[in-house]
Amino acid sequence: MNFIADLHIHSFYSRATSKDLNLENLYRWGKLKGLSVIATGDISHPQWFREMEAKLGEAEPGLFRLKDEYVPHDLLPTALFNNATVRYLLSGEISTIYKKNGRVRKVHSVVFMPSLQAVHLFQKRLERIGNITSDGRPILGLDTRDLLEIVLETDTDAHLVPAHIWTPWFSVFGSNSGFDSLEECFEDLYPHIFALETGLSSDPPMNWRLSMLDSFALISNSDAHSPAKLAREANLFRTELSYQGIFSALKKKTGDEFAGTIEFFPEEGKYHLDGHRKCRVRFKPSETIEHHKLCPVCGGPVVLGVSYRVEQLADRPEGFRPQEAKPYHSLIPLTEVLSEVHQSGVTSQKVQNTFMTLLKELGSELYILQQAPLDQIGRTAGDLTAEAIRRMREGQVHPEPGYDGEFGVIRIFKPEEREQILRQGLLFFVEASSALKKIPTKKTTVEDESVEYSVVESPAPGLNQEQQQAVSHRHTPLLVSAGPGTGKTKTLTHRIIALVSNNEYRAEEILALTFTNKAAEEMRVRLKSMIDPKVVDKMTISTFHAWGAALLREQQQFWGRNQFFAIIDAQLQNHIADQLATQFGKLSASLFERIAWCKSRGYTSESLPVEICESETPDFAGLFERYEQILIEENCVDFEDLIILPFRLLSQNAELRRTWLKRFPVIAVDEFQDLNRVQYELFRLLAITARDVSVYGDAEQAIYGFRGSEPSICERLINDFPHATSLRLMQNYRSIQNILTGARQMLTQEIQADTNQLWSTMHAETKIHLGAFSTEHSEAEFVVKRIEQLLGGTAFFSYDSDRVISSVTARYSFSDIAVLFRFRTLALPLIEALGRAGIPFHYADDGWLSNESFVRLILAAWRRGNNMATEDVSSVASEYFMDQMQVDHFLTQLEKWREQPDMDSFFPLMKKWVKKDDTRADTLRLLRKLQERSGPFSKSPEHLLDALLLQRRIDEMDDRADRVRLLTLHASKGLEFPVVFIVGCEEGVLPFYAEGRKCDIQEERRLMYVGMTRARFHLHLTRAKRRMLRGRRQNQEASRFTAGISTDLLQFCDAHIASQRRSQQLKLF
Repeated sequence: MNFIADLHIHSFYSRATSKDLNLENLYRWGKLKGLSVIATGDISHPQWFREMEAKLGEAEPGLFRLKDEYVPHDLLPTALFNNATVRYLLSGEISTIYKKNGRVRKVHSVVFMPSLQAVHLFQKRLERIGNITSDGRPILGLDTRDLLEIVLETDTDAHLVPAHIWTPWFSVFGSNSGFDSLEECFEDLYPHIFALETGLSSDPPMNWRLSMLDSFALISNSDAHSPAKLAREANLFRTELSYQGIFSALKKKTGDEFAGTIEFFPEEGKYHLDGHRKCRVRFKPSETIEHHKLCPVCGGPVVLGVSYRVEQLADRPEGFRPQEAKPYHSLIPLTEVLSEVHQSGVTSQKVQNTFMTLLKELGSELYILQQAPLDQIGRTAGDLTAEAIRRMREGQVHPEPGYDGEFGVIRIFKPEEREQILRQGLLFFVEASSALKKIPTKKTTVEDESVEYSVVESPAPGLNQEQQQAVSHRHTPLLVSAGPGTGKTKTLTHRIIALVSNNEYRAEEILALTFTNKAAEEMRVRLKSMIDPKVVDKMTISTFHAWGAALLREQQQFWGRNQFFAIIDAQLQNHIADQLATQFGKLSASLFERIAWCKSRGYTSESLPVEICESETPDFAGLFERYEQILIEENCVDFEDLIILPFRLLSQNAELRRTWLKRFPVIAVDEFQDLNRVQYELFRLLAITARDVSVYGDAEQAIYGFRGSEPSICERLINDFPHATSLRLMQNYRSIQNILTGARQMLTQEIQADTNQLWSTMHAETKIHLGAFSTEHSEAEFVVKRIEQLLGGTAFFSYDSDRVISSVTARYSFSDIAVLFRFRTLALPLIEALGRAGIPFHYADDGWLSNESFVRLILAAWRRGNNMATEDVSSVASEYFMDQMQVDHFLTQLEKWREQPDMDSFFPLMKKWVKKDDTRADTLRLLRKLQERSGPFSKSPEHLLDALLLQRRIDEMDDRADRVRLLTLHASKGLEFPVVFIVGCEEGVLPFYAEGRKCDIQEERRLMYVGMTRARFHLHLTRAKRRMLRGRRQNQEASRFTAGISTDLLQFCDAHIASQRRSQQLKLF
């Protein structure tokens, strides 16, 4: 069967598209154009999916039809209504922006799915990675290779085709953010790419010049943003009308099932040549080289177009035609032909009336442009129209090529020709015009002059003098005071390597403790990059709490519990709360928080100070005591017990203490300033007899007073270990000097003298941006606009609306940017604004991963298998599966497993219950990762479950996702970003005045210091003049912290940016 297919379009859910792009109008315009297969577009958008579900019915395999009740019978000419049917194929465009091999990449891809079920599964996968609701073409911070992997995992018949492969900003070969080869982009999945979309600014002959493209089908599609733009480019098939028929034809290297393409004249594309639109400068590649890629008007870089990029990568001369090349047909849309004939706009009544008359009399638009007899066209629309179509068919046109986002113009007649034809008739001009040929592009040799943005890097992998002193130090305990970005982790890891490499200690004797799973993992990764990974696996690199849990697991009995104890999660905590409520009545919402605070300071129910008892709820001591009893009765421990109970065991059991002290003669502690009293006592107990002790921290970054940490803990170390040596790291390798100086001024409240001033080798004129905006919403809009500028644009919208400068090369990817705030509710305006802009972001609170349903099911199943305290596994299974038959089947399988419970059989059991239509596979991947991390203490599955319970959501995100990070200031500790925004720099917000609590101004100041020093190159401090807080809109004063920064370090933001309307209407291209 012969048919024409347009496989890449959009719906009205995409930005800058016509509201008429619905399924009914696609059907109508498909008939008018002569298409048999039309892409649905936007398959990643949930609302568009629901519309497709409601209005489409199954047709030929993998294709869909518009249900009868939605067919627009009254809107079609009778002659067209009964012609070839219209089918829909499920497809959509995805934008991926990410950093790879040192450059920001922006690639668009078209994804095809064989069924609505596959689309549903695909959406489920994508919603874990980014925002898929704000734009029909979502922007994901995801490597394109990983997008392809997700597509292939979704369905065996799902496919991905790189879109408009030459577009400068958003394509696989784009001059500004693409690759030089498909292998570099798709890596090991490269063999799964079989077709490439050439785009409007290139045609097949331009692509034939690259031998590396010979094995791919070159397809063309309209990328329509309005119904009338359908079929301006399309594909010709002679094969079975089905999903498989289409893609089998595209995969075949020979044969004519894929019969070629319908093309734009490439000069009409928006990026055919190079240039600078604002200065009205348009260059051929040779002229671009002659001007050193600079605009002669403004001196800025020109935008390199498709022709230039093809010249860069081509290995063949113009005119080369591969043996298996498909035919192509260059056309001009009929309304544009009529517009030139009638010297009237394409939407004028004269043009539209003639257009519809031609369709009614002769047939579809593509038939008229390619096949309709010229005499019939002349009788219907006049001889000049017939002559225009004849010239177009023969390529006798006068192009004015497009450049820098401006469409080109293809003229059929010169002005004087049109007038002469009208006066003298056609005969003379039919003969004379035969000399006209399509203007060839002049051959130009383009050298590879790629210029990349470079940043000042840290020194080569050596150590500065202070770091080397720390690495070489022996014999006495060592306190390394390390300011932000001074190479603390580097120093720590080099010291561990030195101890092992010099054969001073065995790897098994190393105990390195830190506070977060992420920090522990970073330490492992660094060590494994420098020494044999097998050696690193023998070391104990752990958080304090995970180490404490491992110690307890080795004890058969301790303090009324056994080694199969459960670490309480939210579900077990609710279970305990119910028991307490029966005895004490309604409980305070902060009860468990207050108990944790007391335990972190070493208090028991018997040793509570009077002032604490008086400030708490009545009989707080009794509640506390009963809580501890329930933990013992249920064989449970809480988070604080993982420190307290190991300390008590080691303190009171001399033999156990000797065993553990002998096991770890080397102790290294990271982020030492964050220790609370009990953690310090446990450390002191271990360190007293250890032969090598080193701690690394910075009292000026102590920000966890609410968890019991104390800045004076470093001073206490000096008092308890009077022979300890102190070293201070002062050279910063992270931030430019202006950021460091401003942060120190804010912290010390001193403009001049600062004995601990950090210094950087990175000096730049970039200043700290300070901005005040009318409301939190305008503040959020400023953040979004600034992000788009720093990214060099996130979509064509960014360039066409002048939100960014087209000639600016992107320097940053989404993951290079973080927006920090004091508390969670400040994130809401940011989430809304980023969502509207379609910018992918990741907002992970520091809640426990164990609160997620499938994790709860895993925990409940394992605990039931080992007769451990748990919430009812049946109720969790019911909540998870919903279907009672599945619940019963799962419980039956679980009972069989309980007969011989082990982790080897547990994983296959749980995997059976992971469905593709959910994100549960991510949980299994996480479990496997945790199992790999469990190290030398993995003697039983309980250790793995401990690791899962001690995992926070912020520690685990899809590492393939490239997204702007939204973080509380506390959660940003230990991270760094090239670009940082701190919003809410207002009195009452930062510093934060919590109701009913005394504000620790110095800790708040340290928290601001931590936030500011996360930034490498760009730091923005913003505030709102009025903000909604605690249910009331109130006036806000600037934070006292920003007042301490000298004005010569500041650049004041232009507040009008945030008030610009985001809903600018673009030309629907």
